[in-house]
Amino acid sequence: MATAWASVANTVPTGFWASFHLTRDKAALSEVRKELDGLLLPVDSNAGESIPAMIFSLDELESMQCLDSVIQETSRMYSESITARDVVDVFVFEMKLGSDEKKRFWLEKGSRVVLLSSLLHYNKDVFEDPTSFCWNRFLP
Repeated sequence: MATAWASVANTVPTGFWASFHLTRDKAALSEVRKELDGLLLPVDSNAGESIPAMIFSLDELESMQCLDSVIQETSRMYSESITARDVVDVFVFEMKLGSDEKKRFWLEKGSRVVLLSSLLHYNKDVFEDPTSFCWNRFLP
């Protein structure tokens, strides 16, 4: 069941949105195509044979840094995950709420903390221009 959920909740939307952004950004599409062209074998379309399925090795997949950056940026913008954790010791943290205002929170042992990752993904202090799709944001 977990695998079925992962394919619906993560893979399909990521594939859709990555394709959407690649078709809208010529530079991104060009760089990803260059990576793929370096790995794909030429096919003789006149031979009448079916094109074999491409299976990439782990090394080949890891070499596609532009494609990886596109997928990471897509995941940053469109994944919606919630993480829940149990507090194992009393913990106090301070949160900045405005330009000057701060608030302290006490978390008791046994409490549950729920984090919404998309709040971090759209934080201007963490990502420059967080509402824009920057396909090369995660390039080394």
